[in-house]
Amino acid sequence: MSNNYINKYDCIKQLPVLEKDNIWLKEVDSCLLRCSIFDLENGYQRYKNKLGSKSKFKSKNKSRQSYRTNNIRSIYKGKEYNSISIDLDSGVIKLPKLKEVSIRGYRNLESIDGRVINATIYKEAGKYYVSV
Repeated sequence: MSNNYINKYDCIKQLPVLEKDNIWLKEVDSCLLRCSIFDLENGYQRYKNKLGSKSKFKSKNKSRQSYRTNNIRSIYKGKEYNSISIDLDSGVIKLPKLKEVSIRGYRNLESIDGRVINATIYKEAGKYYVSV
């Protein structure tokens, strides 16, 4: 591993060009791509500062299949918009690109206090789970 590498902001600037060349990149959430770039930068920095070992390629079949997406919050004309929202009354969680996904309530709560920062979607034993 060399000391010269592209930083995370240069990689993010290249995403629109890569999406034009690779149409399959548009199928996934843009926050997912940014999160993976930030994780890659974090791994490089940890290795460079001798806080971790060299990165390893993981098996697509044997490792845990998961991805993380961030919640994007904005306020427009006094109304708050979130990319990830949970409605426990109707049993639905709204995720970017996946739209509305049915869920089971968490410990029979009527609402969740606080705000959602990110969500991790993972597959285990043929079933999908969301950790918020």
